[in-house]
Amino acid sequence: MMANPTPLATIVAIDEKALKVVARVPGGSYPDRMAFAPEVHKLYVSDETGKTETVIDTTTNQRVAMFVRGGEVGKTQYHSVPNPVFVDVQTRRQLIEIDPTKDPANLI
Repeated sequence: MMANPTPLATIVAIDEKALKVVARVPGGSYPDRMAFAPEVHKLYVSDETGKTETVIDTTTNQRVAMFVRGGEVGKTQYHSVPNPVFVDVQTRRQLIEIDPTKDPANLI
């Protein structure tokens, strides 16, 4: 299980059986929305204040990418068909689509 205690600017991985924090991953300055892409074990975290999208590999609990989006990002959502992650860049009135099956640097 992953959680984002926003004021701490981290994403925490929690062992659901032991109810213990097993990892802490930097989530930007104010992580506020998460979307999990299960087929690739990636968690996408929007940081509205920092204007970034963070990608976490949930098998290793490591940040694998952080993208500067050029505006306030938020409302990150995963859709199971056809598997994109959508990120709203609110101040630019843009909707970005990310293909989670490709290298995180390959944004659509």
